[in-house]
Amino acid sequence: MKDPRGNQKTVLVVAHRHEDIGLICEVLNDTDYDCITAHTGIEALSVITYQLPHIIISEIDLPELNGYDLCRKIRTGIKTRLIPFIFIASSDKVDDRITALQTGADACLAKPFNADELRALVRSKVNSFDELYQLSITDELTRLFNRREFLKRFAGELENPQTQSVALCILDLDFFKKVNDTYGHQTGDLVLMKLADILKNRASDSFFPARFGGEEFVILLPGTSAASAVSTIDGLREELSATPFRQAGSNEVFHISFSAGIAEYPSMASNISELLSRADQALYAAKNDGRARTYIFRPIMARNDRFWEYLKTRKGTFFEAPFNEPVSKLPYLPQTLEQIINLDYEVRSIGVLIIKLEPLFNLRELRGQRNIDYDIENIKFIINWACQCNFPSDTYLAVTNFFSHEVIALFPSIVDFSYNPDKFKALCSDISMDFFIFILNYFFDIYFSGDVIYFEKGNPRGLLEEIEHIRDRVYLLDNKRDFFVNIFNEVRQALYDTTSLKGVLEIRSFYNFLSMKPTYNYCSSCNFIIKSDFTELLLRESIAGSDDFERFMKLFSESFAGDIDCPLVIPWVAAVELDEYARLLGMALPDREVVLMINESVLESIPPELLAGVASDLPVNVSLGIDNCYIGNDILNILSTVDVRLLCFSENIIRNIHLFPERIKIINGLRLFADELGIPVLARNILLEDEFQILKDLRIFHAAGPFITNMLQDK
Repeated sequence: MKDPRGNQKTVLVVAHRHEDIGLICEVLNDTDYDCITAHTGIEALSVITYQLPHIIISEIDLPELNGYDLCRKIRTGIKTRLIPFIFIASSDKVDDRITALQTGADACLAKPFNADELRALVRSKVNSFDELYQLSITDELTRLFNRREFLKRFAGELENPQTQSVALCILDLDFFKKVNDTYGHQTGDLVLMKLADILKNRASDSFFPARFGGEEFVILLPGTSAASAVSTIDGLREELSATPFRQAGSNEVFHISFSAGIAEYPSMASNISELLSRADQALYAAKNDGRARTYIFRPIMARNDRFWEYLKTRKGTFFEAPFNEPVSKLPYLPQTLEQIINLDYEVRSIGVLIIKLEPLFNLRELRGQRNIDYDIENIKFIINWACQCNFPSDTYLAVTNFFSHEVIALFPSIVDFSYNPDKFKALCSDISMDFFIFILNYFFDIYFSGDVIYFEKGNPRGLLEEIEHIRDRVYLLDNKRDFFVNIFNEVRQALYDTTSLKGVLEIRSFYNFLSMKPTYNYCSSCNFIIKSDFTELLLRESIAGSDDFERFMKLFSESFAGDIDCPLVIPWVAAVELDEYARLLGMALPDREVVLMINESVLESIPPELLAGVASDLPVNVSLGIDNCYIGNDILNILSTVDVRLLCFSENIIRNIHLFPERIKIINGLRLFADELGIPVLARNILLEDEFQILKDLRIFHAAGPFITNMLQDK
């Protein structure tokens, strides 16, 4: 029997003896149910933790947790309380049947039961459950599917191996508020219902409409490209625009249109959140350009040009109401526990996963606080993604305190995780490993720990203490620190022995997007396991003064002068005075053009007049650039008053830029300003195609990183 929700129907059979389980399953095999089984009440709860059945058939006499208590627990869960529950009693006692019904069961059959009666009862209860389910997944006014069912349908399409592409359209009625204000809400409801009828008339396997709320509707088009979806949506708008509407009791006719935005999976987004966001950005662009039109998402649509307002208004706060951590916007742990305590269903235990990030170096000094903030925003997104991909339970994220890089994921559930803690710990390992893979290129070591705690509402301090015990047991997932130390030692050893730097460092290039030819050279570690560009860090760890740098540049020139065919960008190490650093660069590479890159995080400590003085007295082959750019408040003044040759964005602000419209806004604003001054803009360490496409659309045409390298290899 197929579930109207798209899944095979399953029945959970709970009985102590194998023979009883076999008898029930044999009866239900005639109705094509898939049977999953459990021998105890506790085992049944463990099964339900990871797979919700469509109906439960259970004996009353069970070891460890009897059938009555099992049913009571099922009925207290927000996700399980509507599941039909049938008891099989060992006798036909009236007291057993009464108790069964009082605990929340739908029926109670006595042994030996009649097979036809059981089949009929199961079918009836599941059909009733399906009717309730249909009410829960449809919109009351339009009878279209609601947001919840829409998201489930999208997830189902992703699981279908035949699905190659999925177009998603968000449409929004134009000036609908004016309709309600002018003709009344009853007329407005008629407009919504008419649009719903138009959508339902086209419903098929390749056209799945839903109402998201208000005057906003969404359509899933499996197997359809964004370009093909445009003609379908435009046809809908023409049909709606041609439909006359009247207010009750009036002869006045009015017409209405809608605007629409379309995005396509997987070419424009990797998950439903991204896809909805991009379709919404396209919709917003359609509204801004005059309404009554359909736009396909382009990266530039995520841009907001209010760059100057951003620089003026971003003052920063310690907390955001209600006292969330200011960067990740996550609540602190006590707030999250308070939220869980006030859930409207019973929670017996909580799965706890703790992920702690230990900075490998003084990141604030190396990259600046704003770049750390960019990484924290990324990390929050990645943790949430990893939890959702591995575990279907509701996830509550929290942070422990203002100073640590630590996130706690809490999984409250109706079923008791402590019945199967090993499986929960295995899930924690999976989540942590996914997270680890995604932040390989961040300067953090990862510690994690996971366990289950009992939930006692009356003992909140006890909950915090239990979580603290789990925090005490975190262990290191991977040791990046030793990896970096080994590379630093290799460079130091080469300087000490005055041997060739080849084999330790190498020359790489920034490339022009349009010609795919190298435009600037830079040096980097040969070890590219960690793909972040840590050249500046490597030099800072290896150079303690002018003598070290002079020796380094002599070896560098001997090793690589013949490999440099473009202007060389090289970071400044503050252990050497800026003017002395520039002089030594010019001497070591007299026949090469060199751009001395100054980390934006140190600009605060350099008076602009000093920087301008150095820039005016550089060796003829040396010029200044700004590196690790994260767009602080002083950079516009520096660019306007100092002769700057290049501007290079930090990899921190570029990471996953397609997910952060605000970053696109500020990068575009600074790029426009740099264009006016004739300063080329670079981006380093591009890892993803999405990052590449955004930067290309923003007209940042010089970049380096693994994605660019792969493009060259493909060509």
